[in-house]
Amino acid sequence: MCSTKSRCYISYIHIKDLNLFKFKNKIFSVFKNDEYSFELRSIYYIHLITLNNKIIGKLPFKLLSIKDDEDILEDYYNKLYSYLDTYLSNLQFKDYPCYIGIYLSSYNKNRIYN
Repeated sequence: MCSTKSRCYISYIHIKDLNLFKFKNKIFSVFKNDEYSFELRSIYYIHLITLNNKIIGKLPFKLLSIKDDEDILEDYYNKLYSYLDTYLSNLQFKDYPCYIGIYLSSYNKNRIYN
């Protein structure tokens, strides 16, 4: 029987709304949702992407517990935020995007397709 659970997740968030609390909630919601096949203690990849799917930064991650008692997600958030900060610092203010994407996958992607 073929599994119909999704192995990837994408969500866009307004840049002004991107903070640790919302980042953690997005990640937790995927691991709690039965529509996705994300499991604790498995390696996945977080990709930070623009609206046209350009990858700003990516890193492997492993969530050890659904409550993240180890505060692992804070470390990942800080690293991704540094990618975002570098990306934005290379743009003119008028070119700043309003939204940024968070793409989770079991694959280390070099390109994200629509």
